[in-house]
Amino acid sequence: MIYQKKGTKNKFINFNVNNTVVVTDFDATLTTASCKSSWALLTESKTMPIEFYEQINKLNEKYAPYETDMLLLESVKENLTSEWSRKEFELLFNNEYKEKYLSDTISSSDTPIKFRKGVKQFLSFLNKHNIKLFIVSAGISNSIELLLKKNKCLYPNITIISNKIIFENNIAKCLENDEIVNLYNKNIITEKYLSNIIDDNKNILLFGDVLNDANMCDNLKYKNIIKVGFFEKKSDDLFKYYKNTYDLVCTNNSNFIELIKVLFNKSSGINFI
Repeated sequence: MIYQKKGTKNKFINFNVNNTVVVTDFDATLTTASCKSSWALLTESKTMPIEFYEQINKLNEKYAPYETDMLLLESVKENLTSEWSRKEFELLFNNEYKEKYLSDTISSSDTPIKFRKGVKQFLSFLNKHNIKLFIVSAGISNSIELLLKKNKCLYPNITIISNKIIFENNIAKCLENDEIVNLYNKNIITEKYLSNIIDDNKNILLFGDVLNDANMCDNLKYKNIIKVGFFEKKSDDLFKYYKNTYDLVCTNNSNFIELIKVLFNKSSGINFI
């Protein structure tokens, strides 16, 4: 089901193929909420020594509760999340994670990541109309790129801004630019990479699955923005915050076919054909 905030429809009238940019999260946004994340393809692949997974689990037990602690300041959460990510990357590098592990996992017929229904059509539509798409993810850029390639939808209009692992001779060595994208610094990351691309003549369609995703374009200048959130939480306590934060809230594993019908209809400047 899709909940629409009052006034969203009128806001969308000003959108058209020439002035619209899409900024989206990846895991649990373009993919289903129940499948593995682009991170999990590396840390749960069962290709590494058992000690590696024991250490990963210890980090998860220590840091995961901080993400849902509503009493912690955002700046504290950002520091802790960045620390968590850096320690996980260090484990990958110290244990010489192989690029082949990732490519084999994704190329297999039972890849544990699935796109939401309609995502392929949505990506094809954006490419057809040359609408720029920026995937801003706290996941793994390498995983995302391989998944898009596998599904034949890594189009030239797509830019991936995420954690990119540099491999040398098949071994994970470092992060590109030594830069970590996490849940709490996406607004800084988008400002760094998109401020020269998006201006006050552009409209933004933003997609995310956590409340912080709604803020990832806050430091940019734009004409209008419509925020679409996917709510798949076990607790209903957060639902009111999603409805206040996002213009559209999609529940029950909503698919992009349903969403496209709401966004790209005859009353908007963009028709989905």
